[in-house]
Amino acid sequence: MKMAKRLFLSLILLMALSWSSAQEFLSLHELTEKHEVDEMPVHSAEAIFIAATNDISITTSNKSVDLVAAPVRKKDGTYEYVVILDLSGGHTDRHFTVEKRGTTFRATTKRKTLFATGDRRYFFVEEPTLKVMLTQPVEKPYMVKNEACVEFISPYPNLRIDTSALLGARIVNSLSEGKAFVTSVMVNTSKLDNLRELYGDALPELWEELTTLTVRFDSSNANSVSVAGLEQRVKLQYNIVPVSGGGKGMENPNLLNFSFSPSEAVIRIDGELIPSVQGKASAYVSAGRHQYDIECPYYHTVSDTVNIVSGQRDLEIALKPAFGYLKVSGDRARGATVLINGKEVGTAPYTSDRLTSGNYTVELVKDLHLPYKENVTISDGETYELMASLVVDYAHVTFAVNNDADIYINGEKMAQGHYISDFRTGTYVVEARKSGHTSTLDTFNIIPAMMDQVIVLKSPTPLYGLLAIRTKPAKALVSNADSLFCTTPRVVRTLVGDYDLTIYKSKRDTIYVKANLEARKCLEVKVQLPKSGKKAGNEDSNFVKMKYVRVPVAYVRGTLFSVNTSYTHPYNLWSYGLTVGRLRRFGWSLALNTNFHFQGLNSKTPPAHAVATDSNITYFGATLGLVMRTCNPLSVRVGAGVGYYAANFKVGDGKWYAPKTSKVFGLQTDIGLIFHAHPLILTIDYSTVMLRFHNFRVGLGFYIQKSPHAITKTKKDHPKKTKAP
Repeated sequence: MKMAKRLFLSLILLMALSWSSAQEFLSLHELTEKHEVDEMPVHSAEAIFIAATNDISITTSNKSVDLVAAPVRKKDGTYEYVVILDLSGGHTDRHFTVEKRGTTFRATTKRKTLFATGDRRYFFVEEPTLKVMLTQPVEKPYMVKNEACVEFISPYPNLRIDTSALLGARIVNSLSEGKAFVTSVMVNTSKLDNLRELYGDALPELWEELTTLTVRFDSSNANSVSVAGLEQRVKLQYNIVPVSGGGKGMENPNLLNFSFSPSEAVIRIDGELIPSVQGKASAYVSAGRHQYDIECPYYHTVSDTVNIVSGQRDLEIALKPAFGYLKVSGDRARGATVLINGKEVGTAPYTSDRLTSGNYTVELVKDLHLPYKENVTISDGETYELMASLVVDYAHVTFAVNNDADIYINGEKMAQGHYISDFRTGTYVVEARKSGHTSTLDTFNIIPAMMDQVIVLKSPTPLYGLLAIRTKPAKALVSNADSLFCTTPRVVRTLVGDYDLTIYKSKRDTIYVKANLEARKCLEVKVQLPKSGKKAGNEDSNFVKMKYVRVPVAYVRGTLFSVNTSYTHPYNLWSYGLTVGRLRRFGWSLALNTNFHFQGLNSKTPPAHAVATDSNITYFGATLGLVMRTCNPLSVRVGAGVGYYAANFKVGDGKWYAPKTSKVFGLQTDIGLIFHAHPLILTIDYSTVMLRFHNFRVGLGFYIQKSPHAITKTKKDHPKKTKAP
């Protein structure tokens, strides 16, 4: 609604301007001196019009009897129009209408002019000083896809619009309903976008030239309109208002000429905008005092008055800058992003465009440095140089790990084996990973004081499992992608993970098996090798069988420790001992027992007729035996060694004696069972010393499991004339 109202008012203004142009934009001045001649025909008079051009049309109020002659060029370059008036019948009054052909410029005498026979009067035709002045544009929809429109509405024809050929604009002329002259410039927005991409940032001066429309009439000043910001389906509508030096109130015009800098400033005289070209503007004014204002962005506005009496007045005015510049430098600031009042403007070292004088907040942001912030004041015409010294916020750190593990920092893989980089101050979670290993995880607080430090990470610990491979027939050669070789049957202790096994035997089809080995488990792989040409296929369940099983009995091995207590018959004696050994298919053991009474080691015979006041028994036994594993939870132990028993007596002299008849020193034999359920063991033994003393022992302990080592290449594993395919 507002748009329609604005357009309606614009049309009313144009119609009013068109009407008022007959009164103001062409003027007639009658010369005060009258000339009388004798040769004039009876009842006639002459009105002579002097004009600067030969395109003037003159009509009289009694044109049916008056005669207008063709113009005649004079020596001074002017043209003289002679109108012969017929005064017969007493019609001595006239008024004249003077028009400029091809335009709406015209003038009419303001009152009746009385003539007498033989009169000759002169009139001076003053044409306007035509200037183009653009009113504010009105934005309205323009419903054509990929096109925009800039429209100029004028009360006069012959408007010239100059555009760049690269812009490719179409110009269409038409008449509005109010008989105003309309010139439409059609701009292809797709082409405008392409020009913006090509020249907008790279060649800003050329971009400005390409997107500028120059608007003017013949022999008039020029005005410019930018189309750089046009968007599709948008119409910008301008009204053009001419400014004339003639007309009402301007019978005695005076000329004011202004020269000002910068050239892009605008000037107003008595509040009215005056067109300017390259820092120059002119205006016809009446005698008296006039207010002028010259303003320009980034400059102080000049407001003053000028008093003109008559003639011409020239003024030269230079606006004082209301801006300055900011320069950011400094070695540590190099590469930092510069923000002024929160808006990113460039990268240091940086020199700003013009900044309006005043206070600004300058921030510098650079990776691995603390943010920098400072308030600065920009003064008129000066450059503020900011030497910024940024504080580092990082450390140069090397992370290293053995066995070429992968290094992950905050969950992202960085390198293998070692990683060197600059780290911003903060907390980092560093992890070392390796296939078939338990990952290690640690947290580090990085600060600038850690500059050039080497941090050695904990190495991932390997995870092992058992791979029990059995083939039918046996003695097949097994290899995998890691060149692990063995002959079947074999249990291999190796790292967990995926294995691509190749199983080969001469005169048998080669079999390929994929196996996934898990930690602390035993994967049994049973493969039946068919004869050449009779392979049933890997999918046959009778062909390859895999399952997790308990660790095979033959491969349970470790070191055992056991403490025990024993009961001796017939003395009802309790003793204690320790058993150590190796738990294997065929291992060994060492058993030691004693009751911790050592008086019997004294071999003296007691004195005759001595009376015993106390007694005890001394026992010591040591056997070395063979341990044979019979099944997974049970092993059998057989041993032999020495045993010593002695009865001890204490007599009145306070000494201990052991009669020879009470001593037994000789062979001790053991037999027993070892129950093992990792990591605990239970031992039950029977032993005898020279078949005279009998011990029954029970022990409880533990063993440390030790899986078999990985099989390496041997000649036994690679028989002659046997090759993997």
